Amino acid sequence: ERARSNEMFVIGSDMMIKQINQSGVLSEKAVSMAVSQMVMNTEKRLIVAGTSKGSLLSCGLSDGKLVENEIPPINCHDGKCTRMRLSADQKYLFTASEDGTLAMFEIVDSAEKHSKKGKEKKDDGRLPWSEDILVSKRNLEAKLTMLTTLKAKVE
Repeated sequence: ERARSNEMFVIGSDMMIKQINQSGVLSEKAVSMAVSQMVMNTEKRLIVAGTSKGSLLSCGLSDGKLVENEIPPINCHDGKCTRMRLSADQKYLFTASEDGTLAMFEIVDSAEKHSKKGKEKKDDGRLPWSEDILVSKRNLEAKLTMLTTLKAKVE
């Protein structure tokens, strides 16, 4: 992801998120798991990384440099995070995984979050979390066939 026209954020096999430019490494942050996907918001204040184990890691940016983040890793998938995208308005993060799940997260600026504390929470029309899991028709048919076979063996 690009920060400025001559700077990039990269991650390699050394499990370090690095901010680099033509002259070298400007800043870096160690991560605890292998990263498979990475996105940065357009305000260049947040980087979110999806891991090979299905967790999300985040780190903030201050004055264009990587900083520690108070948000712990979020375990949201049972498989490798294969896709990550931010909504056009930068308010939602969507992640997809090899396990067939799609997760959606609301991105709230910490300053905005603190200003909302103490205010009444009202219904804002958001949908509740879904427990549905998307599977392919072929996968479902295979499971049903296996279930039917096992039931026949028991009887």
